[in-house]
Amino acid sequence: MKKNSLIFIQPIDPYREDVVVACDIPQNEIIKWLKKQKVRRNLIDWVETDRSIFEVLEKNEAVFCWNEKIRGSMIILKNYQDNWKFWETLMHEIYHLIFNISKITMLSDETEAQAYLFEYLFHSIRRKLQKIDKI
Repeated sequence: MKKNSLIFIQPIDPYREDVVVACDIPQNEIIKWLKKQKVRRNLIDWVETDRSIFEVLEKNEAVFCWNEKIRGSMIILKNYQDNWKFWETLMHEIYHLIFNISKITMLSDETEAQAYLFEYLFHSIRRKLQKIDKI
């Protein structure tokens, strides 16, 4: 794994949801970490079997994946750099997350709540990736 490799579960408060965030971590290491964290088995099975997640990641700098059946989500980033290109990629993936969370929490028409959630998630995830905040 790379020096800046990191993986953690980001709570999405107060909506009782969470997202796995991984940066510069290969699929087999993500699976090992999920098992060590004792996350739900259906989430592990999804990551082990859904090849499309990592096929998309091969061609892109990041991927947001969502499995509505198991209410599981992940943001996977690669090539960590503390620069605007990387942070803009993170913002893009967070938007996908908020879009999906908004549907299940009935916030689709609540743009102000979405904006606050976006701000909270970007701030929290960015500070963890920068190793300013502990995981």
